Amino acid sequence: MTELEDLEGSHWKLVGIVDAVTGSLKELSPKDCEKCYRIIFDNNTIGNNENGYTFFLFTSINTLRGHYMVDLETRRIMVSNFGGTRARETDDGDLFYDAFSRVQALLLQENELRLFYNNKQSYLLFKSIEP
Repeated sequence: MTELEDLEGSHWKLVGIVDAVTGSLKELSPKDCEKCYRIIFDNNTIGNNENGYTFFLFTSINTLRGHYMVDLETRRIMVSNFGGTRARETDDGDLFYDAFSRVQALLLQENELRLFYNNKQSYLLFKSIEP
């Protein structure tokens, strides 16, 4: 099974934002929000494009949708048509949104997903959750 196939239909909850240089972890608020800071990778392809898939992202307030493609050789993830509700975020919602909107690459290991941004100096760390 490829990484892309492993993502299909998977659900993830953010653990925090990691500084890849120092290893420090920043947990985002609100911490007790079950729906906040989640991503769902749908298993539906985009039209006839078998390499493009849909995802849903939940911030502190908003629900967003977009399309993604993964280059398995370079581990680059390309996000397009990213949008949705855009109500004023609470707590660290803007920080999460801004980080996600700059994601460049991914690393998937068992029940852990890392979405890198800032030239791989930072990443969003997610843990797999049951749907």
